[in-house]
Amino acid sequence: MSFDSDQLIYQQDFEEKFKIKITKKGFTLIELLVVIAIIAILIALLLPAVQQAREAARRTQCRNNLRQMGIAFHSYLDSHRTFPPGWVEASGNIPTRPPENGFSWAALILPQLDQGNLYSQIRFTAPLFLEPDRNPSTTAIENNETLVATQIIPIFRCPSDAGPARQDNLGSLDPVTIQNQATTSYVACFGDKVVADNASDAGPGGGVFSRNSAVRIRDITDGTSVSLLAGERRWAGFYSPGIPKFGDAYWAGTPDNWLMDILGTAGVNINSIHSAKFSSEHDGGAHFLFADGHVRFLSENVESNPGATSGSGMGVFQKLANIKDGQTIGDF
Repeated sequence: MSFDSDQLIYQQDFEEKFKIKITKKGFTLIELLVVIAIIAILIALLLPAVQQAREAARRTQCRNNLRQMGIAFHSYLDSHRTFPPGWVEASGNIPTRPPENGFSWAALILPQLDQGNLYSQIRFTAPLFLEPDRNPSTTAIENNETLVATQIIPIFRCPSDAGPARQDNLGSLDPVTIQNQATTSYVACFGDKVVADNASDAGPGGGVFSRNSAVRIRDITDGTSVSLLAGERRWAGFYSPGIPKFGDAYWAGTPDNWLMDILGTAGVNINSIHSAKFSSEHDGGAHFLFADGHVRFLSENVESNPGATSGSGMGVFQKLANIKDGQTIGDF
């Protein structure tokens, strides 16, 4: 059989098209580079959104932590008719020594946070750790209370806080302390006054919490919705010779009699470089728990006048920290 010219031309066209289809199956190098570039651009665009979503989730968890603490505070209030003290001043273990700094507000609300077993191991009449003398070369003696203080409690940790869950360096710098003491991302509010360095020297600071305090609801005359109970404290460092301590905090109590380890103050601005500050890893401010149980994020730029000594000169932040200054607070 023979093909006419039209059939031959058709066959040639078909074969040519068939070859073209076969040669077009792969990517050229240029096309591959273009695809890679597009993928890289998409990742660059999506990564900030993913990070923002993760931070939003961490912020939500942080708020929930404070809300749970608020519920625990009010459960304690229902049982004892007062808020817990900022810290319990325990009896000194040496007759010639002043009373030692004991456990903090956080330890006192452990039963309300489903930590009753841990709470039952604490003797609140005993100091946080036993210290034979003031000689800095003497290592602190561990007792049962010391071991309790090393327990990590998740609700006291903000997921955005990049600090250690335990402080494992402090003991090497100051032997008369608890090694591996568990940290916290939250401190209770001392008030609007600057916190004293030494816990045994600190009187009331204008807020709910201080040494052996027992504040009742009726003592908060400014109103519970505008009075602070607690707030965030990000980990930022620890004490060592020649270096100021500016951001550590521990849930059980202060390991070295420094009051700012357990309490924060509005006597300094939010996120300032100061040991007793409220601060956080969240951008622009920190979360705070109010005495009525609600949680609010306060900007680091909230009106603040830490140097004010009278009510009329106080900033909004100082008014929130003082439970009976008698000052009106507008929108904030």
